[in-house]
Amino acid sequence: MAQFGATETLRNSFDLPAPLMKHDTHPHAPNVTDVLDDSDEPEHVGNLKYRLHQHLKNEVYCKLGVSTIHGVGVFALRDIPKGTLPLQSMVSRKEKKFSRTKLKEIPKSVRKHLADFCLIESGRVFVPEIGMNAVNISIYLNHSKTPNLGFNKQDVLEALRDVARGEELTIDYDLSFGEEHVFDDKELTDGGDD
Repeated sequence: MAQFGATETLRNSFDLPAPLMKHDTHPHAPNVTDVLDDSDEPEHVGNLKYRLHQHLKNEVYCKLGVSTIHGVGVFALRDIPKGTLPLQSMVSRKEKKFSRTKLKEIPKSVRKHLADFCLIESGRVFVPEIGMNAVNISIYLNHSKTPNLGFNKQDVLEALRDVARGEELTIDYDLSFGEEHVFDDKELTDGGDD
């Protein structure tokens, strides 16, 4: 499959709708002019297009793929030198804490989704501020006792060694989260209906 055109093939294989086009009238449709316009707008540090270009050029190192470790994993798109912060993002990584009691009001299927993808600690569930319809690919990092990523002193994931293009990125769940990792949380998903 060619690198360009793969999105359309992938979209068709999952029977996903085509992206919104300029003529769509949905109130939340993106401003396609911004997407399609490649005019010579001034490029300066405060300009979103400039920042996005710099992000693509200097900070995008990873993609999702099929893992031989477990399900979906995160893989190096290009070589990642030791000390690099390969999962930098332009979106907020902040989280809001919710009690399990508060989440009992949420449909059971959504609670299961939270249990699969959110940190649960001391009776609190940490939900990303960007919501659950956006993806922070770091949640797909698989566990390894010989990881190539780890948290630095600023609590940001950093390459512990040089990582080759195509290699799966991993963290040691036990070391990263300070306790032996448990892969199931029945308490959050029990009870309630959809």
